[in-house]
Amino acid sequence: MIQEFYKRFPSFSDSDFYLSAESYGGHYIPTLTKQIVAGSDSDINFKGFAVGNPYTDPVENMRGMFGSLYGHSLLPGPLYTQWEKECGEKGGVETYYADDKCISLEEDMWDLIGDVDWYGLSFPVCNAELGLSAQAQQLIKYSHPKLYTRLSKYAEAKKAAAASFDETTAIKSLENDVSQTPAAQQEQNAKVASLATGVKNKALGYDACVADYMTRYLNKEEVKVALHADTSITWAECTDSITYDFDDQMDYMEVLYKEFLTETDLKIMVFSGDDDSVCSTHGTQSWIWKLGLEVVEEWKAWYYVDPEYGAGQVGGYKVSWKGPGNATLTFVTVHDSGHEVPMYQPMKGHHVFANYIHGIW
Repeated sequence: MIQEFYKRFPSFSDSDFYLSAESYGGHYIPTLTKQIVAGSDSDINFKGFAVGNPYTDPVENMRGMFGSLYGHSLLPGPLYTQWEKECGEKGGVETYYADDKCISLEEDMWDLIGDVDWYGLSFPVCNAELGLSAQAQQLIKYSHPKLYTRLSKYAEAKKAAAASFDETTAIKSLENDVSQTPAAQQEQNAKVASLATGVKNKALGYDACVADYMTRYLNKEEVKVALHADTSITWAECTDSITYDFDDQMDYMEVLYKEFLTETDLKIMVFSGDDDSVCSTHGTQSWIWKLGLEVVEEWKAWYYVDPEYGAGQVGGYKVSWKGPGNATLTFVTVHDSGHEVPMYQPMKGHHVFANYIHGIW
């Protein structure tokens, strides 16, 4: 496919070529890279790849999930400590995914979390009908099927709540509460509301309900007609009518990183939104440090210019290694970002990619 692209657009043939993806891209980007590197007859000017919150190692992924949940204070200490002692320290796919006692403890922890955004723990959830986007659900569906079942129950509860919600009654109740509030408090509430309106009207970047907006829009009759689509079809972001082959989801990708870092001169970047639990920074740090590479740039904060608060804002942290060959690996965290960095923190995401592509990092 890449070679066909160059045939159609030969003007790009001399340009540097990079690959990038997130989530399960932690599997298919390294495997695609292996194919490109192995293609000695390829004319692709391949320079490297970047993966965000990558699903790389099934064991570290599971351990990192619960470590992240506990680190965000979403789990009680005794329960997490019990799991870490009896399951986390043992490691191994069989322990996390097949051991009855460990599975029971994991289910107990999942049941306590509640309806949060697993991909952005500090972010609000969408209370619209769709909730978590179908695309986001796919990784959980196959990597954590028992958790997926629980999320499905939350989705059904949301539908029921939305159906029974009376907006008019809720507004009247709120008005009654306000009328009974002391005058001084009403004045303070007005000031807070004014500030909140200002914040709301800004382009904050992330919207928890963006998938819901898109689905509702593409299912409008006039939109289907304009797109010359079959109007009888109900459009959905993902479909269950296609059976994906996830047999390799338990494969460990570290072996490919070691191969690239030994035999190539690629520039590799792993970036990670630190608010994600599904493919958490906690888990990524675990497997990436175990590669045992030579550190060429120590861990330090990186900064960006915030349009409201100015320069000197910590965007995250980064560290760089050199492989036995000429390849380099840089790990970058993006503070206060969820699973998909460009969606949760677009400004910081742009900063990360610009520094990577231009060779600053």
